[in-house]
Amino acid sequence: HPHRLTSQHVLAYAYQADGRAKEAIELLEHVVEVQEKTLDEGHPHRLASQHELARAYQADGRVKEAIELLEHVVEVRDNTLDEEHPDRLTSQHVLAYAYQADGRVKEAAAIGVL
Repeated sequence: HPHRLTSQHVLAYAYQADGRAKEAIELLEHVVEVQEKTLDEGHPHRLASQHELARAYQADGRVKEAIELLEHVVEVRDNTLDEEHPDRLTSQHVLAYAYQADGRVKEAAAIGVL
């Protein structure tokens, strides 16, 4: 049910804010799995959940997984949202920081949102 997924997403966000990345990841992986089966690739809820999952991966030290997911989110948002849309800019910003955390400073700088 969509409301249940939204509640799980919000709970995962709270877990992450509380420093409980592993619990956030567990919930968000489930949410993303269901959304990938039920929502179009460009659906805002699906992209938001993927974005949050990537942030949780990064918080858990799983930077390469975060980058892989963020690259996908940024690509979809770049193709579907206006250049100045806050969601698009936020995902670009988080990807730039993930690149930086992975030592990929040139790629981070190329995004141009740091």
